[in-house]
Amino acid sequence: YQRRVHGGSIESFTDVAAAYTSLLDIMDVQSVFVSGLLTVGGLGDVVDTQRYLNDLLAAATAAVNTTTAPTVRPAGPVVNVWALADALLRQQQSTCVATITGQWMSRLPGLDVTAPHHCGAALRSFL
Repeated sequence: YQRRVHGGSIESFTDVAAAYTSLLDIMDVQSVFVSGLLTVGGLGDVVDTQRYLNDLLAAATAAVNTTTAPTVRPAGPVVNVWALADALLRQQQSTCVATITGQWMSRLPGLDVTAPHHCGAALRSFL
């Protein structure tokens, strides 16, 4: 998930949220392309995107902190550790999606489609 921003390098998903803060510090234009919008946006859209990213990271963090291996582990001995890890990540993603769509669905149409991908990327950024 490496992207280039103004000649700098963003190494992780959490750096994306920080990049929005930097962008807001230097932004002096009235309109800007904001990823995910169907039209050109403005400063308010950049601020909303930054808020969404911060809420997304908080939702992913909460999902990691509240969903642990024992909550998804089947009874008996674990034969396939990878299946357990997959079940854990899926449950964390589901928890994150429920949180972020509850907070943002009324403001971001289509979030029900994109939130699983956003949460998945946020969770993988913690690995």
